[in-house]
Amino acid sequence: MAKRKGRYRKKRISKKSNLEELIVSFMFSLFLLGVILILLKEAVVKIASFFVQLDILGWTITFVFCAFLFGLYFLAKQREKKFKEFKQQARELKLIEYRVKQTERIKAKSQLESIKEMHHFEFEYFMKEVFELLGYKANLTPKTGDGGKDILLHKNKELILVECKRFNKTKVTRPDIQKFHSAIIDMEAKRGYFVTTGAFTKQAIEYALNKSIELINGEELIRLLQKATIDIPNKMNIGEEINEQTKR
Repeated sequence: MAKRKGRYRKKRISKKSNLEELIVSFMFSLFLLGVILILLKEAVVKIASFFVQLDILGWTITFVFCAFLFGLYFLAKQREKKFKEFKQQARELKLIEYRVKQTERIKAKSQLESIKEMHHFEFEYFMKEVFELLGYKANLTPKTGDGGKDILLHKNKELILVECKRFNKTKVTRPDIQKFHSAIIDMEAKRGYFVTTGAFTKQAIEYALNKSIELINGEELIRLLQKATIDIPNKMNIGEEINEQTKR
């Protein structure tokens, strides 16, 4: 019983102390506000009295000075605008140079047999660069536990999934497509590309017919590479891609 009374007293003392601190803070804030208002009033009065006493020459000098300040501000804004444009052009040139190098790397490996010799992780990165050249923003998924998709594509606010299979003789089967279709549904993606260096079984092709999945076999992959490496600077929407990078 004595312990309870002690706790109750401590709580009352604590509440009272908090209330006192709140009142002191409020009174101090009012004091500061009053001081600021008084100083502001005096400043307004002094400024008003200054302008009242001005003659024609004084008004002329004041007007010229204000125009000078405005001119400085305008020049500073113009300089800032030109600097931003310069940085934008520099980023665009750097991005074009990077894309051209990407194109050269892809052209150097555009033979199907050389692609089949890649490690499967290298093939995934290779396809990421191909889709970037096609105008997509591409991101690789984790190497393990990717959930049935290897690349995430973004374009026009749409999500598109890509699954990559570097096969020599093995064909992509219906269960592979079913797993990929489940990933598309789970991620609420617009559609998906299933890319392989090999081929698809008849059952896999039939399953994908009425699905939002585009199957890309070895021959179609070579045509995709040719499309990705044609006229890079003119084909890319550089401004849009630069803006996307700036947001990141």
